[in-house]
Amino acid sequence: HAGQALINLAWVRWSEGALAAAAEVARRGLALLQDAPDAGGLDAVGALAILARVLFDGGDVAGARGTVDRAIAVLGAMPGPHHPLLCGTLLQVSQVLTSLG
Repeated sequence: HAGQALINLAWVRWSEGALAAAAEVARRGLALLQDAPDAGGLDAVGALAILARVLFDGGDVAGARGTVDRAIAVLGAMPGPHHPLLCGTLLQVSQVLTSLG
């Protein structure tokens, strides 16, 4: 799936320290995933997670917070437990809130 491939590329760009490129690729991947019949489901949460990480690392704490809130909303709308994804998202929430004081 092209959306998931872009999300994987975003993680690579992030790991290389190319935050602007990572954000662009993550947004493109997220757009493709959200156009899917199930609005991307867990893949969309993964896309939001890397985008939040990139925004946070780039100093856009407010943008990261909004992105994390979107991820939590997607998870909340899905049936069933998604503990690994939820834990990662909540970790990002805690980092954002700590940064905000």
